[in-house]
Amino acid sequence: MTVPATTSAVLFDLDGVLVDSLRVVERSWLRWAAGQHLAAGDVLAVIHGRRAAELVRMFAPHLDPAEQVRLISGYELKDDDLTMIPGALECVGVARRGPWAVVTSG
Repeated sequence: MTVPATTSAVLFDLDGVLVDSLRVVERSWLRWAAGQHLAAGDVLAVIHGRRAAELVRMFAPHLDPAEQVRLISGYELKDDDLTMIPGALECVGVARRGPWAVVTSG
């Protein structure tokens, strides 16, 4: 006998699930890296899945992480190259039948 699954809420990750932000994120970090005279490849190799403040401390420990995160976030907000992941709108439409939220480590 199969027991039906019950769900009390649906959580969506933002990046890579609802929107494709890869290009925006990478361009923003590349812009920041260039301003700090850092090797682009070194930065791109570790940015995904980590908090921005942690990355700033890793690459530029002499800088204020909060200030640098605001700078990098500003770059991201000015870049309008986000695209919706196919099917995201429909998934959110189904999830809206009950409690749901968008979550992100960013």
